[in-house]
Amino acid sequence: MEITSKYVGRKSKPFRITISERDAMNYCAGCYVNNPIFYDDSEKLLVFPLYVVSLTWKISSSFGEFWDTSDFPLDVLATQVHYFEDLRWYRKIYAGETIIIDGEVSAILPHIAGTLLCINYTGTSDNGETLFRELTCSLLRGVKCEDKGAGKDYLSMVTFNTKDLDISRVPIWESTINVNIYDLNVYDGCSNIHFPIHTSQKFAVGVGLPSPIYQGTAILGRILQKFLERVDFSPENKTVESLYARFSSYVLPNTLLKLSVFETGLDSDMDKLYLFTVKDTNDNKVIKDGKILFKEIDLLKEVSHHEK
Repeated sequence: MEITSKYVGRKSKPFRITISERDAMNYCAGCYVNNPIFYDDSEKLLVFPLYVVSLTWKISSSFGEFWDTSDFPLDVLATQVHYFEDLRWYRKIYAGETIIIDGEVSAILPHIAGTLLCINYTGTSDNGETLFRELTCSLLRGVKCEDKGAGKDYLSMVTFNTKDLDISRVPIWESTINVNIYDLNVYDGCSNIHFPIHTSQKFAVGVGLPSPIYQGTAILGRILQKFLERVDFSPENKTVESLYARFSSYVLPNTLLKLSVFETGLDSDMDKLYLFTVKDTNDNKVIKDGKILFKEIDLLKEVSHHEK
């Protein structure tokens, strides 16, 4: 299978959706989020930040509906595995809000194991306010890029490498994440992010994997839950501003993962930046160059959004 970079710059049709409380809470359940704030619908339900990936997936998974696919080799999509994820939130999001999501192919580049396909999504409110951005990149395994690719300069501006930072090599805390076969199906069902590479033995083996693999965004959801338990998270005064992770190895069922978190010394009065890695029991890095930024909230601005 082959692809070219001529599709870089191609844009999706806008996708408009009103967030339902049920879908937002179901997503939390799929990541085993136990903070009651994300289940409290007595007023406006606060949405767990990672939930936005289930919205953008509706575009990614429906190429024929949202993209011009007249000359696009759709069969290459069956080979995709998550390569990296870069998420940025500009304010908290609540159930009942209507979001308009636009996608654009930002890069297609040759890779030693195939081709990188990167899509940029922007979610805006009804009045045009930017709520979040997601840059999601997949590796099309075994797919040849027929040209030199396009979008490399853009990716170099957004990707992240901890080698550029002088960080402590001793983690400030560590935690484990146990992945069982049912976790793959729980996340599939609760998130509505369905791709058979994560739930079908037949499909996974057919594309060269030993078994179904755990969803990358499921791991990120569980990592975020671990952080929320540790960083004195209070939705009234703190929010997640950005999250980046480079997936470097797939995760099979019955795997115990170790999350290691590091300080950076790059904090300010309003911001707290952490770096993290995730390894399996064989000491293979599952996620490398991970970073997450927490930000203190401008309370006056936040109250004005919440009251709308």
